[in-house]
Amino acid sequence: MIRKLFLAAAMLQLTINPVSAQTLTVEELRAQIDARVEQMNPYAELLNDPDPERSMAAMQIMLESGDDVLKDMALEFGLLSPNPSVRRTAFEAYLATGPNLTVQVDGSAISNASLYTSRIEDLGGTVGADNAGFFRLPTGAFDAEKSCYTSKSEDNCLIVSNGDGVFLSYRIGCCASGNGRGVLVEDGTIKGTLSLEDIEAVLPFVVQVIR
Repeated sequence: MIRKLFLAAAMLQLTINPVSAQTLTVEELRAQIDARVEQMNPYAELLNDPDPERSMAAMQIMLESGDDVLKDMALEFGLLSPNPSVRRTAFEAYLATGPNLTVQVDGSAISNASLYTSRIEDLGGTVGADNAGFFRLPTGAFDAEKSCYTSKSEDNCLIVSNGDGVFLSYRIGCCASGNGRGVLVEDGTIKGTLSLEDIEAVLPFVVQVIR
């Protein structure tokens, strides 16, 4: 996975900054890509250090580096790590960037489809085939006093990330509200269950952090 990121970065760099105006042969292009990948390999070695503390430190420094390529590399490494603490550290670094997280809700077992659709739409979302609902969580700044990430659009806690999981609390206006709890898993997603206002069923959801 890390090598794929190296290759993508190398290809992008070559596209933006061509070495010459002449068309590169496949062999020349491959040689330049290999050279760039070899140049980036030391970062992968730092991330994969057998000492967990050094590996974690490398990831944190790269996440804070301001270099988009290094940040993406460290984020991918962290979110796909088998170590829950590493995944949490990477996820919280990602939350600090203020992302709009898309929540996909499995509403296939819903009996009252019209009410379910209304509640998803109240959250600014949409409902597609098989009652799959989608809405966004506009993540704002971290509130140290409340130990949560706030919402950009509402004055309330939106996401809590701790050792017990990822907790969601969303509210828009009078009727659109709910709560959820998920776990950040090794495939770069958050999976869990959530509730919606006036909906009795507990609904499975997934948030795709890495795409």
